[in-house]
Amino acid sequence: MRLHLPPRLRFALIASLISFTGFSSFSARAATSADFWQAPAFGGTEFTWTGGGGDNALGTAGNWAGDAAPARPGDTGPHLIFNNVDVNVTGAPPSTSDQGGISVTGDSNVTVGLGPYAGSIFVGSGSTLSTSFGTQIKNSEAEGHANVYVEGTLNLTTPSGNLNLDNGPGAGNHYWHIGLNGLVNLANTSTVTKNGKTWNVEVVVANSMEDTSLTNRTLTTDMVLTRKFMTAGADLGSSLDNLLIWKQTGEDAYEALTQVDSVDQLGAGDFLLVSTGSGMSCSKGAGYAAETLIWIRVRHLE
Repeated sequence: MRLHLPPRLRFALIASLISFTGFSSFSARAATSADFWQAPAFGGTEFTWTGGGGDNALGTAGNWAGDAAPARPGDTGPHLIFNNVDVNVTGAPPSTSDQGGISVTGDSNVTVGLGPYAGSIFVGSGSTLSTSFGTQIKNSEAEGHANVYVEGTLNLTTPSGNLNLDNGPGAGNHYWHIGLNGLVNLANTSTVTKNGKTWNVEVVVANSMEDTSLTNRTLTTDMVLTRKFMTAGADLGSSLDNLLIWKQTGEDAYEALTQVDSVDQLGAGDFLLVSTGSGMSCSKGAGYAAETLIWIRVRHLE
């Protein structure tokens, strides 16, 4: 029987064991995807894009199922849903915070705003979401759920280059899940204002060299497998409170890796976090039989 702990308790328990340079370190252990932070539950009124209104305007009722444009009833944010569409939505929505947000699934490429105050984000595998918010981003998800869940590509533009976490009523700490093919672009972001909240990130990586055909994986000349998972306008590593790395070992089988603080400490179940610039990437040790994974923040990402 597997004991499921909520993220806050899981972090507190494991981080109490070992810690390096301000980050929590996690002992290697077997897991399944059920141990990940789960996708956002949302809960706000759903507004599904159909594009039947003859334009790309957010405020055109005919562009949404039920002929109703997004609104914020009862101070609950709208949940904007896009599936298998390619659209640049014009016009700004109301704040999507407080159980609202954006879901993009299927083979979609969507550009749409989150409003002044942003809610949760879900980007499915194979999809791209380009979005922005005006003031702050808020997590109002239940315990165990991520408020940003990315299996595809998320291009997130922050106001004045600042990732500002909301600390208003009902706001929780931030939990971001970046899946095996996920990529988060915070290209304009150079600062993080946490307002007493924590920023926690988990990332899924693969072990096999055969995964080089997957998104964000390239081979270097010395046979190192590089896995980029985040870009930014500056080094944001010091703003991360917790970083959890899941290595895929089989069909719905994963291992949580342990952080070490130097290359000579690396083993099969370890990772090394190195800050060198404005992005974050994961590099696998040389050779087909190598088990080592090295996490690197690099200044220039290819």
